[in-house]
Amino acid sequence: MEKTMENAENAKTKEKEKTIIKSTRARPSAISLFEKLADDFNLTQVELYDICVNAGQAVLLKSKIPGRGDEIDALENALKQIRKIYLSSIEMAILAKSNAEKDFKLELDTKTRTISDLQEKQDEMKAQFEEMKNEMNSRIEELEQENKILLGEKARLENDVKTLNASIADKEALLQAMKNSAAAADVAASVEELKKVIASMAKNPDTADPEPDPEKNKKE
Repeated sequence: MEKTMENAENAKTKEKEKTIIKSTRARPSAISLFEKLADDFNLTQVELYDICVNAGQAVLLKSKIPGRGDEIDALENALKQIRKIYLSSIEMAILAKSNAEKDFKLELDTKTRTISDLQEKQDEMKAQFEEMKNEMNSRIEELEQENKILLGEKARLENDVKTLNASIADKEALLQAMKNSAAAADVAASVEELKKVIASMAKNPDTADPEPDPEKNKKE
């Protein structure tokens, strides 16, 4: 707020100075040159006007007091030297400020580029990470799918093995039953043969054959 008021006051002062200068009788080219000199020396137009007035007064004094002209010249030279030193210090300050601003701008630009480069590298690394992450997730999904297929194949093979084992057990039981059935048939045949021999002996005791040899009948 104070800065705004100060700027407004300075603007009013400059406008007033222009009005004062333009109210004097002078050629437009002289007024333009006067304004340029004020800008070149970093002075307000009132300050430059006062300097001109003082210079004019010094000339008048020298003409009115001829014997004091050397003193007046010495004073003017001293004032010129002081002003020269003052303006030189201002120029040095302006130059130092300009150099500082350039150095600051250079450092700021360097840091900005560094930050931009780091941001770009960060974005590249982030993109690479996302790509690797997507590839890894895709590979994990493929491995999970392959694992499901292998588990299904394992379950099918285990079921086939169970079925084959059951079939083998059934065939072994059937084979054993067939063996038992064949043995039973042989025994039954031997019994029937013995019955026939016994019946024959009962009908013809005298002509009965000796007691049959079980081993012989078994061979027959």
